[in-house]
Amino acid sequence: MWSVNKLYQHIYNRIGVPIVMDIHHWKFNNETPIEMSAKIALSTWDDKIPKMHYSESRPDSRPQAHSDYIYFEIPQFDFGVKYDVMIEAKQKEKALIKYRNYFKKE
Repeated sequence: MWSVNKLYQHIYNRIGVPIVMDIHHWKFNNETPIEMSAKIALSTWDDKIPKMHYSESRPDSRPQAHSDYIYFEIPQFDFGVKYDVMIEAKQKEKALIKYRNYFKKE
C-alpha cells in the first residue's frame, strides 16, 4: 500500500490521476496526519467530486480484512470541499442502513 504522499509524488504529479483517500489503508501507511493526507487527496480532483473510501478491520481476521459493518463514526473533513464517501463493508447496503440509523445520518 502506498501512502498518499507517495501517490501524489509518483502518480498524480506524473499522470494526473486523482487520489482516492482510503482511510482504512491510511491506518497501515500513515506518513502524515490523516487531515493532511485527506487534504492532499482531495486537492487532486479539480472540478470533479472527490471520492473517499471508509472501512474498518474485521475483528476475527487479519487487520487488512474489511468488516461486515461500520461500527465507528466516519471522520469528516472540512476543507471547503464536498466529497463522496464510499463505505467498503461486506454487508454492502445493509451496512449503510445500519450506519445511518445508528448515527442518525441522512
